Amino acid sequence: MRRPTLIALLAALMVMAMTLGASAALAGQMTKETTKIADTFEDTIPAGEVCEFPVGIKEVAKGSDTAWFDSEGELVKAHLRINGTTEWSGPGGTAVENWAWSGWFDPATETFKQSGNKWNVHKNGPVLNDKGLIVFGPNDEVLKVAGPHEQFDNGFGALCDAIG
Repeated sequence: MRRPTLIALLAALMVMAMTLGASAALAGQMTKETTKIADTFEDTIPAGEVCEFPVGIKEVAKGSDTAWFDSEGELVKAHLRINGTTEWSGPGGTAVENWAWSGWFDPATETFKQSGNKWNVHKNGPVLNDKGLIVFGPNDEVLKVAGPHEQFDNGFGALCDAIG
């Protein structure tokens, strides 16, 4: 469910790479650019995609992204550091998710490695817990998962039960 924020952040990073890359090439050396991020996302997930009922989602995220460019102005690597809260709403109430992670994008392999995940959903106690490492491939496929990732292992059943 992190896809909307992740995709928006990667798109912003690519725009930054195209606009800042030219200045890096002029400098003739490796350069680093850092941008602060603040984003809000709100949507309704249709019934059947996560739960049997529609799920409201409201997310607030903040963090930073840093991009490194070579002497030709090409993106060499990028690092995202982000945290936020998400409210999951259903007919039975709302569960609050607190999350934080750090990730590296490698343009050569088009992979994104998300590490140090903290993803906890609470409603009158813990609902889902997620932490560890996830590596996404060029087509958003999951290449590697390490650590407890309850939403990958067991789906979102516990979340649906909590807000249903």
